[in-house]
Formats: sequence, structure tokens, C-alpha cells
Amino acid sequence: MTRPEIIIRIDATWHPTVAPGDTIDRGQRVCDGPEAPTSPATGTVQTLRFDADNHEFLIAVVPAPSAD
Repeated sequence: MTRPEIIIRIDATWHPTVAPGDTIDRGQRVCDGPEAPTSPATGTVQTLRFDADNHEFLIAVVPAPSAD
């Protein structure tokens, strides 16, 4: 079963510090701004795109399979 991707939204004032293909850990900062948002899950960055209408970056993360 495919796990749904997680979308992280960051204000475009800050620069993303992750790129598609990067493996990120839960709690890792995803941009360089103060009080930068962190990834809610460990996984792989699938896409990073700019949403001009909302002046934000959208980072899609595919969570890693859980170790059950």
C-alpha cells in the first residue's frame, strides 16, 4: 500500500534547505528561517514547488515505511 505524501508549507520569504530526492528525518528543519518548520515524519522529499498565489513553497514528503 502506498503511503500518502505529507505536504509541508513554508513562507517563501525563507529558503528551503531540502531538495527532491533528499532523505529527511522527523524534526529536521526544512528551511533557513527563524522558527523554521520541521518535518513531521522521516521520509523522502518527492517534490518542491513554489505557489505564487500564496507566496509559499510546498514540500511533498513521502513517509518512510514504519518499522512494525
